[in-house]
Amino acid sequence: MKRKSPFGPSGVSYPALTMGLLLIGAPLLVVSLFSFLKRGSFGSGVVYKFTTDAYSSILIQTNLIGQHSLNTAYLSIIWRSIVLALSVTVICLLVGIPTAIWIALQKKSVQKILIILVTIPFWVNVLARTYAWMLLLADKGLLSQIGGPTLLYTNWATLIGLTYAFLPFMVLPVYAVAEKMDFRTLEAGFDLGASGWRVLFKVLLPTLKYGILSGIAVVFIPALGAYVQPSLLGGNKSMLIGSLINDQFGDSRNWPVGSALAVLLVLMTIFALGTFKFRGRFGRSATVPQDLGGVE
Repeated sequence: MKRKSPFGPSGVSYPALTMGLLLIGAPLLVVSLFSFLKRGSFGSGVVYKFTTDAYSSILIQTNLIGQHSLNTAYLSIIWRSIVLALSVTVICLLVGIPTAIWIALQKKSVQKILIILVTIPFWVNVLARTYAWMLLLADKGLLSQIGGPTLLYTNWATLIGLTYAFLPFMVLPVYAVAEKMDFRTLEAGFDLGASGWRVLFKVLLPTLKYGILSGIAVVFIPALGAYVQPSLLGGNKSMLIGSLINDQFGDSRNWPVGSALAVLLVLMTIFALGTFKFRGRFGRSATVPQDLGGVE
């Protein structure tokens, strides 16, 4: 009998898995360990003594006389980060889905040019792109010179910067599905007497479901923990969880709390991914329903 080689088709993934474990798994393991240790005696590092103080301090605060109360500061920052990430995701959905469909409706040669235009921002470093937005949104910048408001160091600037940064991540996966779609199903829906809104929600969006779910995942998750855009465009006036983690490791030198916040961010990411996977597995299949029109 011919002996099966351990380096078969699945063996191609071994180097990637090894690098993933070393570059992602190992640091995550260290951060998880630090979250259960005590803060260093001199304000930095950790003391190797097991404790859950880092997690409890996120939820509970203690005043000078030993009274405990709910720590709303951290919770409000986490909630603000979730709301901002959801806002960015919704805007990217509203802009990205029509853009992806419009690109898919063009000729193949035109599609290639349009996809290149969508991916051009990836050719430039994210810091350079963010500094460019600072010049546009600053006082006496291009926006203010044409009569617009000065948005730099506001929540609006952060929202604009994050939307600009992650919009291609919504367009590309939706386009990948829309490009393979048979648009004659839309015509079939209209032939059955369905309205435009009914065709949209019963045919088009279900067909693009997997691309939309992928786009939501790759936009919401990085937007939730974004650091560069909130720091440069928002000026940290409205603290977000990414900036909070950076400050805990930097200015505050509280490594256990910073690690605990990072672990919570990872858990929120896993929850979001699990939700998208659940929706994708148990969602309805994209078919033309029989009840599209009012014709018997």
